[in-house]
Amino acid sequence: MNKIENVKAIIFDMDGVLLDSETVCDRTWDFLLCHAPADCVAIEDSYNGVRSAVAAGIRTIMVPDKLAPNDEMKKIATEICSNLKVVTENCL
Repeated sequence: MNKIENVKAIIFDMDGVLLDSETVCDRTWDFLLCHAPADCVAIEDSYNGVRSAVAAGIRTIMVPDKLAPNDEMKKIATEICSNLKVVTENCL
């Protein structure tokens, strides 16, 4: 597992916690508009979330929830971690 360097923003939407409110969503997008995708890290639990973040050029850590990482996720995700504690201890 590799440390991810030069992170200015961590974006996550696991179980809809961060992006549920319109205000938080607006602030998140305002922040992202001021930073390059390569300066951010997305933490995602779904295949579509990982695909979206990767397509946006954001380094992406998958923390699987209901679906185990498949071959596609193993190929496109920057890292795959079993839980958020592993992310904070080993990747960031």
